[in-house]
Amino acid sequence: ISPGTTTANRSQGTFVSPKEIRGVVKHLKEIAAPNFERSLVTIKLGGGGAVDAGGGVQERDDLFDDAVRIMIESGRGSVSLLQRRMGIGYGRASRLVDQMAVAGIVGEHKGSVAREILISLEDWDAMQHLEDEEDPDLE
Repeated sequence: ISPGTTTANRSQGTFVSPKEIRGVVKHLKEIAAPNFERSLVTIKLGGGGAVDAGGGVQERDDLFDDAVRIMIESGRGSVSLLQRRMGIGYGRASRLVDQMAVAGIVGEHKGSVAREILISLEDWDAMQHLEDEEDPDLE
């Protein structure tokens, strides 16, 4: 019943199960390569940094690209992984993970559980390629 009326309207919708959604996504991945919107990639990755706790912009760490590659290759996002693999302290590793969360590379913090990795290595390489095209001064 719609608000303000006393008569019932017939509505019909379709249900798509998670299994069907996964099947469609799998099919789309098989027939087409990722196509990133350049402006969105530039905003997230080319912006030069993440937002710090005070609201200011924080420069992206020099180890950011290496840290992203380590996280994606391992399949899990944790500060302790970066500490061990990169030989850095907790503070720096934590900042790197926070910057990855802002960039949309890892999921949100969930307590003691490792963060979810949101992109594949191929996606990361494609994003890096777009970022390099946007900034010709990198060479």
